[in-house]
Formats: sequence, structure tokens, C-alpha cells
Amino acid sequence: MSARRGFVLLPVVLVLAVLATLALALGRQGSMTASAVGAAAAVDRAGYLAEAGLRHATWLASTQGCSAYGLPSTPLGQGTYTATFTPTAGSPVDIVATGTLPDGTSRRAMRDAVPVYEPTVQTLVLQPGPGVGADTWIRLDHPTWNYGAHNVLQPEEAGSQRGLIAFDLSSVGAGWRIRAARLELHAISAPVGGRLEATPVLAPWTEGDCPGNAGCPPDGATWLSSDGVTAWADAGGDHDAATVASTAGLGPGAWHVLDVTDLVLAWRGGALANHGLLLRGVGGAFTIATSEWSVAELRPRLVVEFSCECGTVCAPPPTCDARYTPTARVDRFATVSGGDGHVAGLTAVPAGFVLGAATAPAGGAWVTVDPSEPVLAMYGRDGSLLGATVPAPAGDLAGVTYVAGGLHQGRLAIARSNLLLDDVAIVDPGDGSVVTTIALTGLVTDPAGITYIGVTASAVHDGELAVADGAASSVVYLTQQGGPRGVAYLGFGVAPAGLAHVAEQDAFLVADAASAHGRVVDFVGATLHDYPLAHFGAIGAPTAVAIDPLTCDHVHGIAGAGEYLVLNEPPGATSVTVSAVADTYVDASDPSAPPADDAELVVANSNGGARRRALLRFDAAAAVPAGAFVTRATLRVYQFGHSGAPIDVGVHAMVESWDEATATWEEASAGTAWTGGPGAGLDPLVLGTTTLPNADGWYAWDVTALVQEWVDGVSVEHGLALEHESGGGSPRARIDSREGTAGQHPELVIEYVPL
Repeated sequence: MSARRGFVLLPVVLVLAVLATLALALGRQGSMTASAVGAAAAVDRAGYLAEAGLRHATWLASTQGCSAYGLPSTPLGQGTYTATFTPTAGSPVDIVATGTLPDGTSRRAMRDAVPVYEPTVQTLVLQPGPGVGADTWIRLDHPTWNYGAHNVLQPEEAGSQRGLIAFDLSSVGAGWRIRAARLELHAISAPVGGRLEATPVLAPWTEGDCPGNAGCPPDGATWLSSDGVTAWADAGGDHDAATVASTAGLGPGAWHVLDVTDLVLAWRGGALANHGLLLRGVGGAFTIATSEWSVAELRPRLVVEFSCECGTVCAPPPTCDARYTPTARVDRFATVSGGDGHVAGLTAVPAGFVLGAATAPAGGAWVTVDPSEPVLAMYGRDGSLLGATVPAPAGDLAGVTYVAGGLHQGRLAIARSNLLLDDVAIVDPGDGSVVTTIALTGLVTDPAGITYIGVTASAVHDGELAVADGAASSVVYLTQQGGPRGVAYLGFGVAPAGLAHVAEQDAFLVADAASAHGRVVDFVGATLHDYPLAHFGAIGAPTAVAIDPLTCDHVHGIAGAGEYLVLNEPPGATSVTVSAVADTYVDASDPSAPPADDAELVVANSNGGARRRALLRFDAAAAVPAGAFVTRATLRVYQFGHSGAPIDVGVHAMVESWDEATATWEEASAGTAWTGGPGAGLDPLVLGTTTLPNADGWYAWDVTALVQEWVDGVSVEHGLALEHESGGGSPRARIDSREGTAGQHPELVIEYVPL
């Protein structure tokens, strides 16, 4: 790994080594063959000099700032070499090197179209979060369990637990010169002196959505299968036998770094399929934060250092990911001048797109469809009408999308109901005429939105059209030739009013008219993010939705007046830290007694089933203005002692009031039993799970949705409970209470946007 860190000097070392070797060879050959070979040997020696000059020149060009290339006469052995460049700047270049001996004998070596790279090194950091990152672990002792939704992976030395991790390299440009690549993993716990070893995975696998328990049907990698169904060729994951990278012997709380430069080059160049890495622990068991870890900065990251070819722009293009919960309204505009008081569809179109006589300007534009006229209209990013409207095809129009590629590239696709015949009309934007239709009869009962699917993470539906069915709460995938490609029952509500594909992901943004919400759902129907439009000033139900391809803004058409809400998550949310106003723990092994030590909270389980549960209460609603939109709420506690194996600790909402001084396993307060009997008082729903290993420090749980309910008055704030969710053994976690060590008291960190 040290050699990779010194990559700037590495070419110098290599070139000098080559030159020294050639000089020695030339000197020896000169003494051995001067009399025997004569003129022929002199020509060969001049050729060696020319080749050395060519190598030197190729390296030197990459150090000269993409201009003023040149290599003056340079002595080597018993001769010299020089080189010329055509052109003398930029890339590529033709290089001619000449080697010359003292007697005038010379030879030339040439290389055409040599790429030259900038000396400047740039850095790309890939550090995906939940739903994007692919990481899990597999266990021999639980061979059918999936841990895709777990917030840690735990490779160990015996090989009975292994980690799997993969990164999407689509943002690594084909024209980049990769200088170095590092996989950096944060160890929550690690054996002293232990190290991680990595080897390439040789078969595709799926992360899955299970947290690692017997009750979750595996939909991702397990010890026996790559996706919950397909068996590995070898149980425990198909992988190369050779270790390609390993870490230094660092302990817990550190970043463990693996040099994966050669592997990334092989993946990027196509020499090896990118199925990620299998991780093993050496020297003991590791606990590694995954892409689901609550602290974003500690999630796995792949760091790629690269240079651009001279004269090109190869920096990572600005990208955005629309899978988020908006926190603010960043714009609001109306488009009533086009007649689309009831917008049934909205789509982004690129610069240069022509609708009728109007052309989309730099930055692109919006096209809407109004079924009441019916017309197609194009608007600038400020909402101004661009040119005249174009007649839309007849029918009950239910959505429009720009087709960015494939058979109908550059056209518009409109979902519509025509009495008993539902279809998709492919429209020429020049005059609004129908080029062809794709029948929806038997596939969709109530068209309620359409979107073009571009590049996706899985590549399963790339280039297809997706139509939302309001009656069946489903999406039907269509090829542009007209054939159905499958149906996904998404369950996004009984009245979807618009559909937009999230670029490069297996996800849609849905406008749900039933709840007046925006909702991001994945291709199999799971809701990733959900938010009420009323928080942003919407006074009607949504009628259309689109995603701005430049900013990833969520754009919702609102019923009534052709109004659009433009939503995003800009920085600037207010953050407040709320201290606990009450905390205690209750103990099933001593069910009638409050805890003896007020300075600690205990979460534990025993072989006999006796549990200890921590209770915490915060006055969150008083700290956040009424009506505020909570963008993130995080419960943080400090663990100062741990015995036994790591434990999965879940956070629950408390549903009954309780008294800090007198609450026990049997009673919520002195003389008042828990309504549901001993050990009750909490909602059984697990809001989130975090693994507490044998390592002191801060640990966190996401409780955003619950805190929003408290702020809105939807539910009563009775506090939170921390519960041991995993079974077996007798582990115990000790946590500082509000009476514990200063600076380590429980806290609730709330970020919100006042509206």
C-alpha cells in the first residue's frame, strides 16, 4: 500500500530503473561486440537508445502540464537520445525518439496517438447511504438469514462469517487514468492487531432487505444463496481463492484501508466482472459500519484518485439523487397562460427540444399536457410560456413523458383513456400528431401517469416506459415496441396522479392524490421516502409530478390553477439538541423494584429470558415550532460498558405515561400497572435497530417519523424504549443516564424546517 501512496514518484523510479538497466546493457554490449559485430551492432545499440528515449518521453509528457512538450539530448551509456512531440501540447501526441552513438550512428523509434494525462490528481469519493450501498454479511450458523438491512457487517477469522460489499463504478470515467483506489471501512470494533482480507466475488448477488432474523423471508444473499433463491456454486459465497488486499493491524474506532487499485482497473477495463469483494477477518471478529449506519460519515467509502487526459474534462459530472425527503420549497410558479389549469402530465425536456415552433433553451424546459383543451405546452424553468401550444391527441389524458432514447427517441409518450381502449400515444412534438400507439387494454385499468425509464441500477427496465395504474396501485412496464415487460404492485395509494423515474436508480417518484403526498418507491413497491405536500403550501391534490434532471428538484403539479411546487433539501435546516427530561430502566428479573443506580441505563437479556429495558423521555414538541417539517431526528446515547457478544438494540415508541422514579417491569408508576401487563407500555413496532458492540462510544437511532408525529400532535409523546432484539447468551449494555457522566447524557438531535 505504501507504493500506491507514492504513485507520483513511482513513474520516476520506474523510468530511472529502466534507463539504468539499458545503460548497463549498452555498456556491456559495446565492450563485447565492438570488434565482432561492428556496424550492425552499432545500429542495434542506437535502436536501444531510441527505445529508451521513447519511454522517457512518454513519461515526461505527463509531468509537463499538458504544454511545451520536449525532451532535449540526454546521455545514456555510450550515446544520447532526444525526442520530439507533434503537437507540443494537448493529447494525443505522436512521439519520435532518436538514439545516437558517438560515431554518428542513429536510429529512430516512433509511437502514434499517445494519450497524455494531466499531472493534477483529482479524487472521487463513493460513499453511498441506505438503499444505494450494497453491503451485507453471511453466516454459517444461520445459513438462510439475510442481513442486507443490518447496519454492520461482522467478518471473522474462522471464516464462518463473511462480509460482502460492492460499489457502482458507473461514475468512474472510461477515459480516466486511475492513479490509486482505496476501500476504507470504519471498524466499530476490531481485534487488536487484527486485519481484514479481501478477495473478489465471482458471481452476482443481492443485498436484500432483512435485518438478520429467522422471521424475515430472505430476499438477498445468505450463506447458501446469492439472492435468497439462487444457490452459490460454493456455500459461503463464490469468490477467488487469492487475497487481493489486506489492511494493517489497526484496532477499533479506526479506518481500515485496503488498496484495491489493480482490482478497480480490472473492473473498469472489463477484465473482471464487478461483483464486489468478500471480506474476512484475521485475528478475531470485526464489526464494520455499513451503508445503513446512522452516522453517514462512517459508512464504507471507495476513494478513487485519477487524472484527466489533457484537453478533456473528465471530472465526475455533477450528479444528484432524487431519493430524498424534501425539506423546503425552493420555487413556486404558475403556468395558467397555456390553458393548463388542470395539468395531467409534466415532463422535463432537454435544450434544443422543439414543440411546435418553440425550442427549449439552454438548461431545458418543461412540457405539460392539459386534457381540458387538450393541448401540449412548453414552459421555461421560470414558468414562462415558450411559443404557442400544440394540439394534444384526443382522449382522457393521464400523463406525458419525454422519450430520451430507444425506438421513439425525441418524441413524447402520452398515457390516455379512450372509452374502453386505454393506450399510450407516441406523439410527434412538431405538430402533436400520433405516430403510433401501444395498447394498454388488459394491462392497465386506470392510467394515472407515465414515465420513461433511463439508466437504472439493475439495468432490468432500461429504455422502457412505465405506466401507473390507479385502480390496481401498480406499474406496468412496456417496451417501446409495445410489448408488456412485467407488472409491479407498488401499493402507493388508491389514486396516484403522476409517475417519474429516479435517474440511475430502481425507483419512482409518485404523486399520490389520495393522501396528497409525494412518495419515492422502489421497483418492488417499498416506500423509501414519503412526505405531505401540505407542508410546502399545497392547497390541492397533486395532478402530475416530474424530476428536474439538473437539480433533482421534485416538481409537483397542483390541482386548481396550473400551479407547480418545486421542492428540494437545501442546507440551512435548524438543529436543536434536546436533553432527556426523564430516564430509567426496568428489570424483568426484579419486576417490582426500580433500579438501584440512577446514573446508568441497562439494556440486556439473559438465558432465562429476563430482560432489562431502558426508558427515555424528551420534551421534543416544546423544542420545535408547531407545524415545522422534521427533516431528521436522531436518538443518541453513550455506552460506557458492555459485557458479552454484540447485541441488536431496537428503539420503540412508548404508548403509556410512566414515572421516572417509580416505574418497574410491573408498574408504570407507583400503584399503576402497565395496561398490557408486566413488561408492556411500548409499541411492539421496531422503529430502527443499532448494534451495540463491545466498544464504548456514542450510538444512534433514526426516529424522524415518530418525532414528526409528536410535533404534529398525531401521537402523544410518552418517550422511547431501547429493547434487546437479538436472542441467546447473556449480553448487557450499560448506558449513561441523564444523571451519569457529564457530556455523555442521552440526547435527541432534531433538524427541522419551520414552515
